[in-house]
Amino acid sequence: MPPDWTSNHYTALLAGNPSAVRHSYCSAVIESTWVARSAAGMADRVHANRGEVLERFLECNRSTLSLANSYGDPPAAPRAAKVRRVSLYERTGGALVAFGDSTTAPRENLEVYSELLEKQLKAKSLAARVINAEVRGHNTEDATRRFQKDVLDNRPDLVVLQFGINDAAVDVWEQPPAEKPRVDLTDFRNNLQYFLSTLKTRGVKVVLMTPNPLRWTPRLRELYGKPPYHPEDPEGMNRLLHTYVAAIRKLARQESVALVDVNGAFRDYARGHGSLDDLLLDGMHPNQQGHRIVAELLGKTVLDLLGLR
Repeated sequence: MPPDWTSNHYTALLAGNPSAVRHSYCSAVIESTWVARSAAGMADRVHANRGEVLERFLECNRSTLSLANSYGDPPAAPRAAKVRRVSLYERTGGALVAFGDSTTAPRENLEVYSELLEKQLKAKSLAARVINAEVRGHNTEDATRRFQKDVLDNRPDLVVLQFGINDAAVDVWEQPPAEKPRVDLTDFRNNLQYFLSTLKTRGVKVVLMTPNPLRWTPRLRELYGKPPYHPEDPEGMNRLLHTYVAAIRKLARQESVALVDVNGAFRDYARGHGSLDDLLLDGMHPNQQGHRIVAELLGKTVLDLLGLR
């Protein structure tokens, strides 16, 4: 091994760039010789014998090349295998919270969309928990009071928000009859905005869902068959709900969050397959077929948001 050959030189040589190392090392050897001779007052001789300097450089290269050859060629770097990237969500699982009202609250003898969604995710080998945080009869005002406990404390990766039916309801069955919705449209928007802003600040993905349309039944006519509702109009139960649905769609656009338009999907189904009654349990809540439609739409959206589809 040449004098002053360092471990760094040898490591670099075996790493696959021997010619550069030899050149660097031998240049240093010749430079040190030049400096030494200049210090001894021999600069004129050095300039007069450039051939000698070149020969020393070539001899140095030959000797270091011989050394490298004695150790054989450096090992070839292994070719990287093609491996599918697996997201953190797939490896560790996560929590999804369905936050809303009675349209998706658990019901006997019915698999609601949150249960169907969890099955979809598990069928794709995703260790995900879908937490049903719906409460019957609740509107967005009620939801703000339980938002911390039912949503944030679960540290979710994704939250589905579905409100509107109870917010838009005017309780004309009360004595005396109510004259305004349970939650004013402006307050409704503000409450949803609060949920969105809080979740987005925490890096939580959000899906907004519109509520399903309503249909008259004998019981609903008995309760709500008074102004501002129109019991003679098949769409009379949706008179105020339309404006809340429109507000949700607009907010989703403004905030650039995912929208699952359940209201639109149910109407599309009715136009192509029959009636909205085919998707509703009691004129207000989705039946099994209705929940399947919601779960199918939501499942695609959730997988897209998590980058898993």
